Amino acid sequence: MYGIRLHPAKDREGTKINLAVANTGILVFQGFTKINAFNWAKVRKLSFKRKRFLIKLRPDVNSSYQDTLEFLMASRDFCKSFWKICVEHHAFFRLFEEPKPKPKPVLFSRGSSFRFSGRTQKQVLDYVKEGGHKKVQFESFNQRSYGFNQLFPLKMLFPVSTQYGFGAIEVISSLTGSPHLSELSINSQGGATNTILSPNLSPDAKQASPLVSPLLNDQVGPRTDDEDDGRRKRFPTDKAYFIAKEVSTTERTYLKDLEVITSWFQSTVSKEDSMPETLKSLIFPNFEPLHKFHTNFLKEIEQRLALWEGRSNAHIRGDYQRIGDVMLKNIQGMKQLAAHLWKHSEALEALETGIRGSRRLESLCRDFELQKVCYLSLNTFLLRPLHRLMHYKQVLERLCKHHPPSHADFRDCRAALAEITEMVAQLHGTMIKMENFQKLHELKKDLIGVDNLVIPGREFIRLGSLSKLSGKGLQQRMFFLFNDVLLYTSRGLTASNQFKVHGQLPLYGMTMEESEDEWGVPHCFTLRGQRQSIVVAASSRSEMEKWVEDIQMAIDLAEKSSGPAPEFLASSPPDSRLVQNQLSGNLLRKFKNSNGWQKLWVVFTNFCLFFYKSHQDSHPLASLPLLGYSLTIPSESEDIHKDYVFKLHFKSHVYYFRAESEYTFERTILNLVFAAVNFSSERDRTPAFNAGGVSAVMPSVGCLQLVPVLKHCHG
Repeated sequence: MYGIRLHPAKDREGTKINLAVANTGILVFQGFTKINAFNWAKVRKLSFKRKRFLIKLRPDVNSSYQDTLEFLMASRDFCKSFWKICVEHHAFFRLFEEPKPKPKPVLFSRGSSFRFSGRTQKQVLDYVKEGGHKKVQFESFNQRSYGFNQLFPLKMLFPVSTQYGFGAIEVISSLTGSPHLSELSINSQGGATNTILSPNLSPDAKQASPLVSPLLNDQVGPRTDDEDDGRRKRFPTDKAYFIAKEVSTTERTYLKDLEVITSWFQSTVSKEDSMPETLKSLIFPNFEPLHKFHTNFLKEIEQRLALWEGRSNAHIRGDYQRIGDVMLKNIQGMKQLAAHLWKHSEALEALETGIRGSRRLESLCRDFELQKVCYLSLNTFLLRPLHRLMHYKQVLERLCKHHPPSHADFRDCRAALAEITEMVAQLHGTMIKMENFQKLHELKKDLIGVDNLVIPGREFIRLGSLSKLSGKGLQQRMFFLFNDVLLYTSRGLTASNQFKVHGQLPLYGMTMEESEDEWGVPHCFTLRGQRQSIVVAASSRSEMEKWVEDIQMAIDLAEKSSGPAPEFLASSPPDSRLVQNQLSGNLLRKFKNSNGWQKLWVVFTNFCLFFYKSHQDSHPLASLPLLGYSLTIPSESEDIHKDYVFKLHFKSHVYYFRAESEYTFERTILNLVFAAVNFSSERDRTPAFNAGGVSAVMPSVGCLQLVPVLKHCHG
């Protein structure tokens, strides 16, 4: 947010937002969260009429935005002032030369004659390249006499304006004139500044990275390679140790997620008199015992790992190279907490009911979701305890597969697996209904024009983009398929990028037929309902076939039940995608211009990487949504002579990450591949959720790009 000045406004729906101007274009914020951006290249005209600020966009067949965007500001003077700022920025960053002044009319004056004056960005750069700037001579001073630290403080913030936006680079004893964002360079006490994570950019890179999160600028400094290699050599080499360590690292994240409810949310609620006591007594007393239990569970796991590593009581180390007995003891203890787990479904439904019935409670929850500590949607944290049971089950399955029956830990691992499998089976129906309930309410936040989206028995199946044939030609629409109705929408102009519902097609009595020959449009098919028929086209043959398959399945379901059927949910298999794609632990990130590596605590969940300075931090410093990224292994030409390194890249943006062990490398790679393959083979089936609901659909990552990665994974 350095250099960003927020200007209060409202959109057409009356939602309060903030507008800001940057070198890239006009930004739209909700609170301090950027929700939209209009690049200068897309802006055709800027104008204002009294209090209304208008942005006219260039026509774009791939965009669902209207030609003209309208925002309401506090007053005419306020609106005109903001318009002037936009005009100056637009001219400076877009024009090749200074705009010519508008000739004054002979009789009548219409509109403002204000224009940008001065050199444009291109003229300034050309002037510098041609050597027009003065060469300033610097005289060397005696540091001892003049006090070097007084002349140049050891730490200072150097503001820069680049093609990536206005930012602040922290400089240690020196200033640099690089036009790109610097590598992360921070002292051990420092706090975070609010820009983006800097990738390994090529000098002429001009593509914007999809990262929209704060800079990872609070680091403990790069560790030397020798020190890092020495640490790894001290680790046990048994795969079971690293499986046990995965339990420990993910348990840390789970405990932090519980604290979002038991500490942060409870503290927020206690300051405001907006939540009924009955709702408080339903949520917090059923989460606090879990937090207390898992605090002790984590302590026992970490004590066992310390013995396993030989860091404590090394003389008895051989007796403690196992984790099954700790898992068995604590899973049996978890069964005593089952009564609290049963209540979570009721708590989730009661919270959503309370939000519907109280504007104050709705505002409180919305504001809480904007806090950094709430890095996922609030109701996602209410699902965490049930998801955690699934993760224990998967870990124990790996341990049982790894150990031979003769191993000392095998019996305890198998017994613990039997116990957790029983718990998961008992809570299976509750888990499925809660997941579906959460998805429906997330979608409800993002769909306007439909009032009764959440009804008993309704299940969300998939969403995706299709082109709808109309009198104006093919228009891109976002389709939402449920087990009883198909909705088609367009992206609205609200502050939170909601979708406006244009039509609802009940599935009961619907038929489908392929109609490429009839309409002359490739990959198109007709949906014939009892009251309405539409023609839609997919982007490829395979995508069309998947849509036809899913819609036909939903039609058959509607025909059998004559409406939403609650029994269908209970018979559905659990959607374990979000559960399987959860991982926590340390990764090393390579610096851009050196061989140094920065140690970060990384949480992978909801198909996004969240970066922390350490596992003790309460909120992430940055996040990397894997939207459009490719996953590969560095080639020899990239000159990275380290083990367990993988590369994430998006166009010219490249990130190198390094795992601490072969097991961690394989688990991380396979989780990332699993996410990519899900979206490659089941394109548009699952939305990527954030605090505001559905933010985007993860596209195909490209399976061919994953093949070199899979060769490095064993088992």
